[in-house]
Amino acid sequence: MSLEINVNPFEDPADRRTRMRIAAEERQTAKIVRVEKQKVTELQALRSEMTQGLAQISEGLAELSDVLQWGFSELTKRLDRQSELLEKAVLALESPQTTLANEARRRGIERFQNGWLDEAKEEFERCLSANSTDYLGHLFIALTNFMQGNRAAALDHGQRAASDIRDNEARIAKNNA
Repeated sequence: MSLEINVNPFEDPADRRTRMRIAAEERQTAKIVRVEKQKVTELQALRSEMTQGLAQISEGLAELSDVLQWGFSELTKRLDRQSELLEKAVLALESPQTTLANEARRRGIERFQNGWLDEAKEEFERCLSANSTDYLGHLFIALTNFMQGNRAAALDHGQRAASDIRDNEARIAKNNA
């Protein structure tokens, strides 16, 4: 598209100014069109990069999901194994104190399931009074404290539960050796 201006000596100066103004506007419009096309190209490139980024995030999340699923599966197997070992140990070592602890824990679990957290906490404390190494008592009191917003106590009892599980597992392994 040529934007040349032909000068005609017989032409009216007002017509010439109008043609020059139109030519200038056409140049300005062509410049704007070029800039807008460049912006569209840049936006398309950015869209492509974002699509690739989202695909990579999606792949990463899928991998993370697989790892978490495997981890929870392994954790469940280990907890099942520990539960079996602990049940055997409880049967062998059952005493009046253990019975008191078991009954208090059972009542605490019932109250916990009903949402009566204060009453559940009292029962779990009774359980731990009768048997301070009852990992389930520590675990449930940790959950109760967590639900009541007492994170420090929840962490403390959670750590005690983990320690009691390790101690019980070691004791059982030693007895089975």
